Amino acid sequence: MASAQTLFRTIERTTPGPATPANTPALIWIDRQRAVIDRNAAAEEILEKANPLELAFGRLHARCRRDMVKLETAMAQAQAGGYATIVLGEAGLGVEVLRTAPDAAEQCLILLRDPAKEREAQIVDATRHFGLTKAEQGLLDILARGASLPDAAQMLGVARSTARTHLQRLFDKTGKRRQVDLLRMVASL
Repeated sequence: MASAQTLFRTIERTTPGPATPANTPALIWIDRQRAVIDRNAAAEEILEKANPLELAFGRLHARCRRDMVKLETAMAQAQAGGYATIVLGEAGLGVEVLRTAPDAAEQCLILLRDPAKEREAQIVDATRHFGLTKAEQGLLDILARGASLPDAAQMLGVARSTARTHLQRLFDKTGKRRQVDLLRMVASL
């Protein structure tokens, strides 16, 4: 049990850069019956949202049967091989399952990756790194969510020509020439 607790605390403390809500890993430590041993605030935040996972009677559950099967399969794979990864729900909640230790009574550490939160952190990083204005940041955020430039202009309440100007400034600041390259660069941050 000490090694599992050490792993939980080590992952929580080794977040790159200054710890912020956007980059704190969401961790849940469970036993083989999915009873929650410990969880951190970042995991609480994700579980409070409407997402594919929930806590019920102290146990981790998936809201739909298909996701529950995926979770149980990932836990079994992690126990056998040490690690498994799955994606749950329509929003694409990333779930990594790690065996805490061979002698840890079949306990697992669950690492949750909320794509919306990660995208938000990537946009903030791009804003800082490239010195983006609020307008450029807003456009980049909407484009990173999958909207087209005309749709982004409508969502921002600006003319298409204004959105094109902001996009051109994004290209100039980042050195990218195509929208797809810009979005790939943001996703890699």
